[in-house]
Parts: sequence; C-alpha cells; structure tokens
Amino acid sequence: MKHPEQEEEFKFDNMSREDLKKIEKSMKNPEFMGLLNEYMVEISDPKNKNEYDEYLRQLEREKELPKHMKIAEIKPKFCFRTFLVAQKNKRHEMKFFINMCESEYLERPGC
Repeated sequence: MKHPEQEEEFKFDNMSREDLKKIEKSMKNPEFMGLLNEYMVEISDPKNKNEYDEYLRQLEREKELPKHMKIAEIKPKFCFRTFLVAQKNKRHEMKFFINMCESEYLERPGC
C-alpha cells in the first residue's frame, strides 16, 4: 500500500474503458449492490455520520489525508424537483430531486 503522499490524484477523465466496464459489471452484481447499499445506509445514519466526520477531521488535524484530498463542508442551498417524461406518451415516468449545495472548494456554477 502506498503512503498517502505517494498517491496520484484520482480523476474520472483518466479512467479507461476497461475501468468503466469493471464498474458497470460491479453495479450489476447483486452481492456488490447489497454491500454498497449497506454502506450507504450506515453512513446515512446520523450517529455514524458524526463518527465518520470526526475521524476525517482527526486525519486532517494529524495531516494524514492524501495531499490532493480536502475535507469540504457542504452547505445546502436549494432543491429542484423534476420529472423524466416518456417520449411515446408524454407521461411522467419518474419524479426525482436534485439537491444543490455549495462549498468553498467548488467553483460557482456558470453558463
């Protein structure tokens, strides 16, 4: 295992087609999706979230985070509610929400 300072910055645009295919294959694997779901439920639980946040702050204080990693405090701003619409019958197929937030590390949106 590499020391955190030796890790290269991860960027999605550096992923190969093979990497993307591996991710796609994993997302179709029920066992993997079950584990991912368990993890998402665990980190969504407020009592666990506080523990994870404190652990990350400890790593930051002790300068043990990888060089390229920063801990961002996300501030909620607003939420969009929108729909996917079927092309055939123009009916709403699915309602979903897009949560918008801000952080000192994110660029302001623009057109």
